[in-house]
Amino acid sequence: MTLLWKPVTQRLFLSVSTLLFIVLLAACSSLGGTASSPTSTPIPSPTPALTMFTGKGYTISYPKDWTKSTTLGQDSFQDSQAANALGILIVANPGGVAKPSTVLDGSLVGAVKGANMTNTSPANLPASVSLAGETWIQKGTTGTVSKGGASAPFEVVVLATNHPAKTPQTRVFEFIYAGPVAGSTMLDAPIFQAMLASFKFTS
Repeated sequence: MTLLWKPVTQRLFLSVSTLLFIVLLAACSSLGGTASSPTSTPIPSPTPALTMFTGKGYTISYPKDWTKSTTLGQDSFQDSQAANALGILIVANPGGVAKPSTVLDGSLVGAVKGANMTNTSPANLPASVSLAGETWIQKGTTGTVSKGGASAPFEVVVLATNHPAKTPQTRVFEFIYAGPVAGSTMLDAPIFQAMLASFKFTS
């Protein structure tokens, strides 16, 4: 099953990193085959011990047995099976020109395309969530990913906010978390909830 998820999460984050820059540039310029389903990999539970990471303008805690990498300015965290992943993208957005909803929609489309998801439908999620003292918009997509004749349910969830709002230093902060769906939605996964709850702005 690891062979199925690893290229999916890697493609997903690479395509979203590139797409986010395109969405922000567009915002600025506008203002001036089915196989039998194997047993899906469960989302890690219970929550393992966490370690803190300090990024550019934020801190977050992630499981000690996960790997951390940075590609194209995006910090990514993956479990040992490369099945579940969380990425954090931060891009300058002076004055908050690009709305978080515009950025989020573009990133979600890019993530779904990057993961080669099929049979997609909107995830059943609240439209916004309170995180680190701010309101973030949130959307997700569920679907199926396939590789080598194996198929499994998969979900991508994206959260975005401008921080601080409408200043020369405003930046878009975006979370993208993805992985196999084992049951309802990844919104309920203890590990992702622990990581999101640990997030704090430092600037």
